[in-house]
Amino acid sequence: MDTINLRAVIATNLAHPFFAPLGACLLAAAPAHAQASSPRAQLEAAHYAESVQRDYATAEAGYRATIEAARRAGDAKTIEEAQLALDALLARVGKASVKEQAAGQLPSGVVQLLSGDGDGAARGRDLALYGDLIVPFLAQCSRAPAGVAIPVVHRDGVYNHINDPLEAVSTLAMIKTPAADKALIEALGSNDPMVRKAVIRVVDSERIDVLLVAVKDPVEVLSSDATARALSGNDPRLADLARARALQGCEDGTNWLARNDWRAAWALAEQGAGRVDPVAVFRSISVARVVQSEGFPAFEAAVQLHLASTSPTVRRESARLLVQMLSYVTQKEAGSNSWVHGPELDARMHALARTSRLPLFVEALSGTNAVDRIVTASAYVRGGALDQEGLTNIQTRLLPPDMRAHPRESKSLVELATLVAARKDDPAELAMLERIGTLMQSRGRVGLDEAASLERVNEAIELALVLRTPAQRAALTSVALRAVEDRMELARGSLPPAGSVPKNALLLGEWLLQAGRHDEFAIAALNIYAACDTSAVKELLPRLCDLLQVGRARAERTGRLIVERAHAEDAAGTRALLGKRLEFAVDAATKGGDGALVLVANLSVLAQHLPNDEGVGIIRAAAAKASPECMARLVILPSDVAAGRREPTAGQLSMLVELLPRALAIDEGGGVSTALAIFQRTLHEPALPVIGAALRSSSLDVRTAAQAAMREFREQREALEEFDLWMQAARLESSTTTRLVEQLQSKDRSVVLGAVRALAAIKARTALPDLVKLLASDDAELTSAVESAIAAM
Repeated sequence: MDTINLRAVIATNLAHPFFAPLGACLLAAAPAHAQASSPRAQLEAAHYAESVQRDYATAEAGYRATIEAARRAGDAKTIEEAQLALDALLARVGKASVKEQAAGQLPSGVVQLLSGDGDGAARGRDLALYGDLIVPFLAQCSRAPAGVAIPVVHRDGVYNHINDPLEAVSTLAMIKTPAADKALIEALGSNDPMVRKAVIRVVDSERIDVLLVAVKDPVEVLSSDATARALSGNDPRLADLARARALQGCEDGTNWLARNDWRAAWALAEQGAGRVDPVAVFRSISVARVVQSEGFPAFEAAVQLHLASTSPTVRRESARLLVQMLSYVTQKEAGSNSWVHGPELDARMHALARTSRLPLFVEALSGTNAVDRIVTASAYVRGGALDQEGLTNIQTRLLPPDMRAHPRESKSLVELATLVAARKDDPAELAMLERIGTLMQSRGRVGLDEAASLERVNEAIELALVLRTPAQRAALTSVALRAVEDRMELARGSLPPAGSVPKNALLLGEWLLQAGRHDEFAIAALNIYAACDTSAVKELLPRLCDLLQVGRARAERTGRLIVERAHAEDAAGTRALLGKRLEFAVDAATKGGDGALVLVANLSVLAQHLPNDEGVGIIRAAAAKASPECMARLVILPSDVAAGRREPTAGQLSMLVELLPRALAIDEGGGVSTALAIFQRTLHEPALPVIGAALRSSSLDVRTAAQAAMREFREQREALEEFDLWMQAARLESSTTTRLVEQLQSKDRSVVLGAVRALAAIKARTALPDLVKLLASDDAELTSAVESAIAAM
């Protein structure tokens, strides 16, 4: 069998999966001259490309080549087979057959789409799949008036398509070929401006050939729209158009020049040519794009040149661009810049900031964001020695009082504080630190969550590590205080969980304690210790006791939480510590120690937060050696008990009854009066002797409280006596009614009549059912008496 016949056998069976691999190998091994010269071989190769490889483009080209080769060879049979195969392939891919194309016919699939109902946009997307095959028809539609019938010839006849030129333009825009571009350009010659508008609307900036024709449209609106669409791209052929538009003061031209030739844009702004807006030119330049493409040195040189411009606007806008460059250099946040810079570049940028005039930068920064202002201030501080006037200018002009910061600026503020703290410690630096603290607090608590509050603690820790002197720490105390308050706020009335902030946050606690200005500082310091320490008895509770000195608030909520945590960890140790501290305080107060009485009161309240009235025993033990002044402090109760928000425990009441008589002579701190008010509220009868003794006190406040308590007891006693009398009468009435009801059953008529009249007199409504039964009697006098009794009730 020769090679051609073997290929024919293989090609006939290529569709079978068993023969396909073998057929591919044999076809590849066939002699090259046979494949090239034989129409039959070309037919078989095209059939293989279509059936096995599904490469329809190669198959179509192969069938067409077969027809031409068979014509030259005079092989009519092969021509017929190749023609049939080609028509079948064209129908398979939705194209018109050779015969249809020769007759100017469209594929039947196109006719089905044109004649079908549905969304026009979806129909256009499907029509665009036919590519250049349908472009001549769409071009004809785009040029024809709307509503006319355009005949569409196909193999089954003629379909009259009702024209919509706008839909034809939209479909042409979806076909990205030179033929479609040519058709769109021809559509721009339409007399209908709506068709031309549709072309401009649907083409993108990449079809610059179409848009360059559209910009010459005689209608100014259409020409302007086409120009704006064209200049949204970056084709070099638009340079002259962009320059002309920029000279006319048009933003699209300015933006194009800023993107593609920023030096030319700056030159126009410098010259003030035409109606160019210098501000618009500079504002449209992307520092990031320029620096990424040309580097910092080129851009820096241009900025330096324009900082010396005779135009104030150019100088100001150049300074603004320099501020942006400083931001890129100074802000080291991840992902904020994608180019490489090092210490030398940093130094050059900061030196550039220092050599420029500060007023120029302030003018450039007007209306810009806080980050740029803070970064520029940092550049000035970093750049060299500043006198007091320079720092004052930065504080008042770059960081003005009306400025508000946000969380994203915190890193810049911390960096600025670090730079200022490294300088000499004088009033100007301290004033700057206070301004930084105010800015950091202006962020507020909006959207504060666990992570954000911990971040603020870390910021405060970072500041604590760089501030060198107590004066500097005092200037920024508010930052530490707010950070701790945020953590407490999220704890919702509880202490922050132990270990919920880094251990080095103890720096903040010491920082706040050293400030010593407010009781809230001490409370915040305790919260820091609670959030850092896991051993409350060994470290936290002693620290709390140390803070309960003169001028310190009792900080009851924090104190109660700390005592509860300490007791849970070591009950015996907590009791021992509080007992010893209270004993020492009483001893000091008895000896007249300054401020010891306040400490006695605070420690007594703290001890009462121990569970199960364990603190009562501690107070009783300390009271053994207490003076009357000390005793008046020992009987002070926690504020929630004193205010009536919580009832006193049995142990607290018995402690008051026991200790109060020794404090009646004095009421400093209000403890005695409050205790008497507790007796009044609880009507604690064992306290009556104490109240009686208080009526003889020399203190007006104590006597007034005792009198109020006695009135409450007297009114209570009177109410109880009245209640007892009422109950006795009720019991007597009930007994009488029972006896009278029994008499209603008597056989003696006079006894019954007497019982009825007696029940009416005492209005015994409980007897109504028994009285109603008597209404059935035949005795008229009796029924009349019953009716009168019922009416009386």
